[in-house]
Amino acid sequence: MPYVFAQALGTLTKGMVTGHSHPYFNRGIISSELYLWPEVNGSDNGQAIEPFYAKQIKAAREDEQLYEVLAVLNVIKTGKSR
Repeated sequence: MPYVFAQALGTLTKGMVTGHSHPYFNRGIISSELYLWPEVNGSDNGQAIEPFYAKQIKAAREDEQLYEVLAVLNVIKTGKSR
């Protein structure tokens, strides 16, 4: 994932949490940084990560399992060895 979908973290913005900031991972991964997909009506503030495709946020809001899978992909895409 990090080689196929190279990731550069964006600016601080509002959006929907993803990656290690997703509620599923938030229980086991402690970090002061929030990663999120930029969204105008987002409820969280953090570092922007570009979604894989344009309608991804809408799809993730409608399907919790899809949201978890996309968050896992973002963990792999942005992760560092710990």
